[in-house]
Parts: sequence; structure tokens; C-alpha cells
Amino acid sequence: MRHRLAILVIIVLICASTLAQAAGMQTISVPNPAGGQIALEIWYPSKTEPYDFAIGPFTPHVAIDAPIAGTLLPLIVISHGTGGANLTHFDTATALADAGFVVVALQHPGDNYQESSTAFSAQNFINRPKQVSAVLDYMLKDWAGHAVIDPARVGLLGHSAGGATGLLVAGGVLEWRLATAFCREHQDDWGCTKAREAGMRPDGPTPTITGRDSRIKAVAVAAPALTHGFLPDGLKGITIPVQLWVGEKDEVVTDANGPLGHFPKPPDYHLVKNGGHFAYLAVCSAWMKTLAPEICFDPAGFDRAAFLLEFQKGVIGFFKAKL
Repeated sequence: MRHRLAILVIIVLICASTLAQAAGMQTISVPNPAGGQIALEIWYPSKTEPYDFAIGPFTPHVAIDAPIAGTLLPLIVISHGTGGANLTHFDTATALADAGFVVVALQHPGDNYQESSTAFSAQNFINRPKQVSAVLDYMLKDWAGHAVIDPARVGLLGHSAGGATGLLVAGGVLEWRLATAFCREHQDDWGCTKAREAGMRPDGPTPTITGRDSRIKAVAVAAPALTHGFLPDGLKGITIPVQLWVGEKDEVVTDANGPLGHFPKPPDYHLVKNGGHFAYLAVCSAWMKTLAPEICFDPAGFDRAAFLLEFQKGVIGFFKAKL
């Protein structure tokens, strides 16, 4: 009898643990400071059993509009790369929610898969931090679940252009003249080629771009773009913890290691062996491989699914330790 009771208790505990690890998800739009709307996906801890929910080429395992579980939860903003979407990192967002974080991923107006009017321009990086701040305003004041968030524990996870966004909101200063100078000297650079195709003129405006949001207390940046525009002095104002992920075979951002010696304090550094630029994005479905084959590419022998488990563990550990 005691043996049966012990087994029953174990089963109940396992089930309760599983339910506590579920992720709820909401889709919302909020006003953009420059006009229009910012599309958001929000993930959060929930005790509702999750299920596969297909959204275009993505299938997150979540409970749509489920009740939120927990109080004083940390908040993570996810900033996608150029041409990305608010679902680009849905698996990492779900993992963060499973680990007890509220997560909000914004789709940056002017630089996403549907609309690219500001992509590869200085204006894009002027706009992006403002969009992040507008989303924080909403999440901390107006979101229906804002009372569960601890406003003293807010972080940002960014990839590529989202990584540059993370450096800006952390207190970095981007000199656009350094970016244009880099492109004059590196005609074959992927970003510089794309910028020329988008009409960026080397003799155009060269603003100094800032975007600190003091509510952000830690940033994790993966393959940050435009690092040459922050050097040598633009990272000196970053005093919050930084985690930096760099792909050993990143074919897009070839100078992501550049900032290493320029932070006031060394970042939590991770070199991704054999990793390319898109290693941090969710594993591509067959549909996604048809829609956007470029972002589904990995160097030969690289296991994106296995790496993402390592990446998510590292990001979760970093934010738990620093927030």
C-alpha cells in the first residue's frame, strides 16, 4: 500500500512539474512611436497544458491566451535581425517562458520580412531602440498581465541587427560614419553589399546613434551587426552585464569578435564552434526552407537543433544570474 502511495505521489509531482513548465502565448499589436503598429508575440509561464499551434511556417508548442502563472517575473525583450519576425526565435522564447520569464518579441516596423523600408540604414538603428522602449512602456504599464512582471528585472536578447539594438539600449554609441567607412574599405562584406542594394549612400548622413533604456539590466547579443560602428569607444558606456555569442563560421557578420576588448567589463563570451550566422534561429520547417532558404543554411556538420538547446540553456542561465 505504501509502495503504491509513493508511486502515486511521484506521478502527481511529475505532472505538476510538467504543467508548471508550460508556456502561454498571446498575439498583440501596440502603437509605434513613428506611426502605425508594432506586432508583438508574448510568452509567459502558465499551468495550462500546451499544444502545437501552427502560425504560418512556425509551430510553437504553447497554450494560446492561457492564464499567467507566477508573480514578480523577469521580462525579456527579443529583437530579431534584419528581415526577421516576432516568431523568428519562438523556440527560445518558449524555453525562456518555461523557465519562468515573461518574453515579448517585437516585429520591428521598417525592418522585417514583410516590409524593409529602413533596413540597412541609419534610420533603422535610430528607430529600433525607440521601438523597444515603446514595447517596454506597454508591457510594464498597459499589458493586461503587467502586474506579474518585476520591473527591476528586464533584459534583452538580440540577434544580428537585434544584437546591435541590444548594444544601443545597453548604452552603446553607434557612429554611422564608421559604418560607412567600413563599407568603403570592405566592398564585398555581406551587410555592405545589402546596404548598397538598398540605396545606402556613402556620402549620406552620418549620425551618432544612441538609445539607452535604463530599464534594461542585462543583454544577450548573438552575432551583433555593425560592431565596427561601435569601435573603438562606443561600448565604454555599457555598464550592465553582456553575454556575447559569436559563430566560428559566421558568413554574414565577420567581425563580431571585434568588441571583445572594448567593453568596460569582459562579456560572458561564447564561441559557437562551426556555427554560422543563422544558428540562433529556430530550426526550419520544410515550409520555411522553401520561403527563406538562406536563413536555414548551416555549415556542413553543424547540428542546429542540438546547439539551440545549448544556446537556450546559456541564455536562461545568464539572465537568471544577472537579473
